[in-house]
Amino acid sequence: MDLEPQSLLRGEVLDVDGETFSEHDAELMVQLLLHNTTLTRMDLSGTRPLPREIKILSDAFARCRFPLRELLVNGRGLGLENCASLLEPLRNVPLETLELRKNEICGVRASGREPFSTYVLKIVCELITRPGGGLRRLNLQENNLLGNEIYSSEWVTLLVDALKNPNCRLEELHLGLVNQQHGMHERDASVLGEPVWACCSECL
Repeated sequence: MDLEPQSLLRGEVLDVDGETFSEHDAELMVQLLLHNTTLTRMDLSGTRPLPREIKILSDAFARCRFPLRELLVNGRGLGLENCASLLEPLRNVPLETLELRKNEICGVRASGREPFSTYVLKIVCELITRPGGGLRRLNLQENNLLGNEIYSSEWVTLLVDALKNPNCRLEELHLGLVNQQHGMHERDASVLGEPVWACCSECL
């Protein structure tokens, strides 16, 4: 991948949407991003899974000083642990937009019986309810939030509590609630529906 040093050092946007980059590319990006104090938007999306490469970037976020407001990492198949590594350092940045579509953030695939984990969802809810300003736009589609062969509703309580939190200012929410065997249970839909529509102007 052709890197643009000046953009990485001083730019406001890092857009590698659709790009395939190596671990070496990621290490070079880190060395430059550590000096960036203006970056507000980062798009690392694509159709090819790059868990190791993005892990290198996310490990450096805690040392970075840029005021990131938008982070898009769609379609990279990060999995539970890498998503956690990506989000944990971002608790102290003014993040307003987060897109994690198609990353298996709960540790489950569309089919199978893997145990469901809410670890990443808890971090996301912290970002929603952050005092002084949290997320405004959130996309978690294609992450098997309902589980797979084993239905899960663990995420419902977490999200409902976050949406009802007085610090929540979420305006746009995309969940994509489908799984292999079932649709969303009626009770869960009822519990989730009211707070979603109460706070979000655009919800899917």
